[in-house]
Order: sequence, then structure tokens, then C-alpha cells
Amino acid sequence: MLDVTRFDDILFDYNCIYGFYRNLIATIFMDGIVLFALAAINNWGLSLPLGRFFLWGGITCVIVSFITTWFAYTNGRRYAKRLYNVFLNLDDDKNNY
Repeated sequence: MLDVTRFDDILFDYNCIYGFYRNLIATIFMDGIVLFALAAINNWGLSLPLGRFFLWGGITCVIVSFITTWFAYTNGRRYAKRLYNVFLNLDDDKNNY
């Protein structure tokens, strides 16, 4: 399916936008987990410099990851609709370049 839909530039743009948000969610969420782990180390282990900000940074990262999940969901739906449209119109002359 990739080979027959590769010609559509708009579909490629949608794919790039969806991929960006998908990767952003994973990165921010993993940063939040690391900040929570550093907050736990700071709370129960050794005292880290700027340790009091780790918990708030982790909470902020998780909240931002939920917001970007909504963006990824809406862009994923747009990408899926465009992919479906391109795949259905493969025989039309306007799509075959």
C-alpha cells in the first residue's frame, strides 16, 4: 500500500505531522518518568540540586503529554481519512502523476 500511495504529497505531509506528534508524546512522557524517578531519589535517597522541582516537572510533562495525545489523535484521524481517500481514488487520473 505504501508504494501505491507514495505519490501523494498531502498524504506525506499528514504522515509527517502525525509522526511528529507520536514521537513528541513518547519523548515528553519518558521525560516525565525520569523526572518522577529523580524526585523519588531526591525524596528518599540523596539530596539532589534543584530536587524540589523534579516532581513539578514530572507532573507538567505528564499533563503536556496528555494534551499532545489529543493532537496526535486528531492528526491521526486526518491522516487515516486522507490515506483512505487516496487509496480509493487510485484509478482517477488526477491522482496518478
